[in-house]
Amino acid sequence: MLKTVHLVPNLRTYDSAVLQMKVQRDNLKRYQKSIQVVLDREHEIAKECLARGDKSKALLALRKRKYQEQMLKKTDGHLETLEQLVNKSFLFLSTWFHTT
Repeated sequence: MLKTVHLVPNLRTYDSAVLQMKVQRDNLKRYQKSIQVVLDREHEIAKECLARGDKSKALLALRKRKYQEQMLKKTDGHLETLEQLVNKSFLFLSTWFHTT
């Protein structure tokens, strides 16, 4: 007699993983907001330094701003990947429930 084995995901583990992804997504969104605040501030600092004639400090502020822009771009990529994972997990779960 053959035994049929069904692969049933552990829902508690699955829910925990989805929750962790959502928490990470929320953390990334907060991080994006904080980066944007820094970007705006560095731009203002550069303007103030130029108004005072301090070109070297203005350039430093712009370099810091460029670094923050790169960090924001990386964060956008991480957030997009995470949102895709969350969406795929919901799709998997909904199809799993419809097939069982």
